[in-house]
Amino acid sequence: KQMVILKNQAEGLLRNYEDVIRDNADRIPEQLKAQTGEAFARLRETMSSRGITVDSMKASMDHLQAKILEIGSTIYSTPDGSSLVHETTNSQEPERGSQKPDHSLPVPGLFSEEESTQDFDSDATITADYEAID
Repeated sequence: KQMVILKNQAEGLLRNYEDVIRDNADRIPEQLKAQTGEAFARLRETMSSRGITVDSMKASMDHLQAKILEIGSTIYSTPDGSSLVHETTNSQEPERGSQKPDHSLPVPGLFSEEESTQDFDSDATITADYEAID
């Protein structure tokens, strides 16, 4: 049973690899493509061999997963080595003296005092009449 689960996970990992390579081929260095291709071939070979063990399957899967993560790291980093996610976060910081609006605060006058303090039952079903409009 564990081997069946591992084979299903391995098939998903192989599809993931194919998608990543297809969608990002121009942004992946050739050396990394070759290394990942070898890991892909190794996993395919492991899956097709008759006497595979759980440990050999896990090792092949882990190796390919590590290479896919390395590709992801390469894709989402800039030429100077900094992460695009990090740059985006820094660029969204407000300048000194400016304030971001706090959208978590209630808007005054939007609800009456009675409505704003009312507790709602999260499991309640709301029924309503509606009319389809063409």
